[in-house]
Amino acid sequence: MYRTSFLTLLCTICILVIPLDAGDYYSNANKAIFVFPQYSALGGSPLAFSRDGSPMSNPANISLESARALSLSYSGYFDNTFSTTLASFVTQIKDNIGAGVFAGYIYIPNIEITEGFDVYPDTDIPIYDESKLTYESSSEVFMNFSFGYTILSTANISATAGASFHCQRRRLIDWTGYGIGLDVGTTVELPRAGVRFSLLLDDITTNYIRWSSDYHNNALPHARLGIGWQREIPYIYGKIRIMYKSPDLLGNDGVGYIFLGDDEKEPEKQSVKDEPGLVFTAAAYGVEYTVQKIVALRVGLDESKRLFFGAGINLFKRSLFFDFSYMVSNDLPGTYSLSMGYHWK
Repeated sequence: MYRTSFLTLLCTICILVIPLDAGDYYSNANKAIFVFPQYSALGGSPLAFSRDGSPMSNPANISLESARALSLSYSGYFDNTFSTTLASFVTQIKDNIGAGVFAGYIYIPNIEITEGFDVYPDTDIPIYDESKLTYESSSEVFMNFSFGYTILSTANISATAGASFHCQRRRLIDWTGYGIGLDVGTTVELPRAGVRFSLLLDDITTNYIRWSSDYHNNALPHARLGIGWQREIPYIYGKIRIMYKSPDLLGNDGVGYIFLGDDEKEPEKQSVKDEPGLVFTAAAYGVEYTVQKIVALRVGLDESKRLFFGAGINLFKRSLFFDFSYMVSNDLPGTYSLSMGYHWK
């Protein structure tokens, strides 16, 4: 009875809200950087495996494992121009139900304010004067609450569904906005083949951000497919995982960039509907090799063809873990991410 009711509710939400037109490609783009190094080191590809409760992971995965996990992370972006601090906790409430809570914080310091500068005669161009500079900061707080439910579990196949509710407070220099949104997902696993298929529909209610009584903006919904394969290989004393995540199948990722030369870039609206080949060329890919369940080596390529790599180590029978990732940017300084966490039954 409960299983049928859950599926009916999930399908009803998808049918009713996905067609809504919001019109803002970038309203909730910040959500993509609220990720742990285990995720970023793989180029954002582990949609089928990620179980950390973050907004870019599939909530359906939470009920696939019984272990509890508490994680903390810090990331410095582009030579510490801004940073994120993250915390998450995931657990299994019952044999077929999992839940997670996530909190993330973005801090952007030292934003130069040039108001009050003199201007050049007959123009509006300010005359740069360091003595008149003032500085402000911006920030965002993001909360994500996830639930996963195992619909079917046999030796040959398992199927789960999940939903996440998120809320946020975004503070700009002169404005503060408050937002809410909903994600849903499903994962199907074939244990004997070591294959998982995962579908995440994020911002399906067109994430709403209210800035004032006169102005609000909504983010467009996205649909992303993840595929993962894993296999224990005794010959190399460990396990291999290969991961894939599609670009947004609804074509709502906004503007991408294609490189024409050393410096030139041309904005390009990418849509899988118009160019089916983007399913492969604009996808994210990752490979993870875990040695004796202790050391993990990771490398990934994201949708923008940026290279990521990282590593992790599990100590004290895998109860304590540390992870690291680094992004090699095309034009800007790199980004690093560090995390630590604790697993227990």
